[in-house]
Amino acid sequence: MNNDYITLLLGAVFWQNIVLARLLGLTPYLVERSYSIRRMYHIGLITTMLMIIISPLVWAFNQFILLPLELFYLQTMLFLLLLLCFIFLGDCLLKRFENVNNWSYYYPDIFMNTAIMGLALLHLDYGHTFQEILIYSIGTGLGFMLILVLMEAMQERLEAAKIPFFLEGIPLNLIIISILAFIFSGFEGL
Repeated sequence: MNNDYITLLLGAVFWQNIVLARLLGLTPYLVERSYSIRRMYHIGLITTMLMIIISPLVWAFNQFILLPLELFYLQTMLFLLLLLCFIFLGDCLLKRFENVNNWSYYYPDIFMNTAIMGLALLHLDYGHTFQEILIYSIGTGLGFMLILVLMEAMQERLEAAKIPFFLEGIPLNLIIISILAFIFSGFEGL
């Protein structure tokens, strides 16, 4: 594997983490209900799979349909429609399997996740090639899942701590995210 691809992958996981550097995909962190680490892992896994599949589709849709027809102004709307259609198609396919019955349990966290759509639009801004899109999508999904699990593990640890009432919930989550952003930005020089 090329050294640039390794740097791109590690950068997407750590110092260019989509949650910490771009503040995309914050919905699961900012809601006040508590999840389990297992659920956060599943949300991260589903989001990673969607990022890996949707990003190349959006790139191809942009390269072969929107650019030749000069329909730049429709990018966001059409990409969102493509994402929703793919999620619905995935739901229809997964319902055929008997062991996958909790897919709809993750709908709110997947539909409200801005990280998937934000990643698709970032690829267009960065001008990534197809291979770079795949590698960056894998790294971004892994970084998203890492932050999800870290945040939930911290929430479980903080349940036993005595926290002032004005810091409970969203303010504490934002403080934790900012501290994690400082920590992860330190990996950039390595």
